[in-house]
Amino acid sequence: MKATGAFNQALKEHFGAECGAYTAITAEEIRKQTFNVKAVIRELLISKIGKSGIPSHGAPSSTMTFMLAPDLVKKFGSSKDIPCKFSKPNSDEMTIYFAGQSFIRKSSLTPGDYWCIFFKAGDSRPWFGFLNASVMTLIQQSFSGEVTIEPDECVEGMTKEIEALTYNYCVEDLKIIATDAPSYAELLSEPSSNDRVVSRVVLSKDLKRILDNKKIKGMRGEEIVVKVEKEKLLSLGRLDLAARVSWKSKDVDGLGYDIESFETDQDGKNERKIFIEVKSTSGNEFTPFFVSSNEIDVSKEKGNDYFIYRVYNLMPDSDIVNYYRVFGNIDDKFKLIPQSYMAVTK
Repeated sequence: MKATGAFNQALKEHFGAECGAYTAITAEEIRKQTFNVKAVIRELLISKIGKSGIPSHGAPSSTMTFMLAPDLVKKFGSSKDIPCKFSKPNSDEMTIYFAGQSFIRKSSLTPGDYWCIFFKAGDSRPWFGFLNASVMTLIQQSFSGEVTIEPDECVEGMTKEIEALTYNYCVEDLKIIATDAPSYAELLSEPSSNDRVVSRVVLSKDLKRILDNKKIKGMRGEEIVVKVEKEKLLSLGRLDLAARVSWKSKDVDGLGYDIESFETDQDGKNERKIFIEVKSTSGNEFTPFFVSSNEIDVSKEKGNDYFIYRVYNLMPDSDIVNYYRVFGNIDDKFKLIPQSYMAVTK
C-alpha cells in the first residue's frame, strides 16, 4: 500500500467521491500535530478550489471549511473549519493541522493510518475523511478483486443487498465458555474449516455494509469480554474493581487495546491493571486474525499486562460462544505472518 496516492475506484465508492487523494500519517507528524499536504492532495485542492480559495502564508484567517465523511459526523458535526494554508510565501507547499482537542485527538492517531481529501460530483466543497490502517487494507483488498470475509458478514437479503448483521440472543443470555488457546501444532493439523471463511470478489456496493458488519461483530465480542471481566472480579469479591472495568474503544480509537480491567491473586488481592485487545470471529479457534503494528508495539510496552482475548464461534443464531486468552508480547506468543508492507523510498 503506497503512503500517498490518488483514490482508486474502491476508495471513490467508499466515500461516494468523484475524485480524491490520501496520505499516511507518520509518527513525527503526530508528535508535531502538523501534517504535510503531499503533492497529490495539494494538486487536487488547487485544481478544484484554485489558489485564491486556499489561505495563503501570513493570512489573517488560515482555516478552510471541510465537509466530513459520515463516520466523523457523529462526533464532530457535518463540517469542520480546519487550519490549512500555503505554509511558505511564493510556494505551493501546504500544511494542515487537523489533530487537536476540538477535532481528532492526538491519542486517536496511529502511524500508518490515513487521512483523505476528496470531492463529490457536482459539489465544489472539499471533504475530509479518515481511515485506520485495517480498514484501508480491506478497501484495497476489495479493489484488487478478492478479500477474505466471514459468511455472516455478507448475507444477502431478498433485494440482493448485504444485510446488517444481527444476533438472536443478547449478551446477558449467552453461555460464555473459556478454553485453552490452541497450539501452533494444532493449528497446522486442524486448520479453520473452509465453510467458516469465504474468499470472493466483493462488489464496491457491498463494502460499506461488510465493514459495518465487521464492526458490529467486533463490538459484540468486546461487550462479551467486558461481561467476562466484570463477572471474574465479582466472583473474587472485588465489586470495586468490577465497577472500574472500562470499555475504552467505545470512545477512543488507536490505543492498541479495547478494554482496561484488572488481574488479582486467587484471593482477590494485589490487583494490577491489564489491557485487553479483543479479536472476534464466527469461525473456530483456529481462525487466524489480523493484528496491527500499533497493537504489537503496545503489547511490547505493557508486557504481561497485555492480553489478547480471542472470542470465537460467535454465531448470529447461537447462545453459546467460546473464548481463550493469551497474555504478553504478541510477537512472542503468536506466529506473525506478513500480509502486506508499506513502502517508502530510501
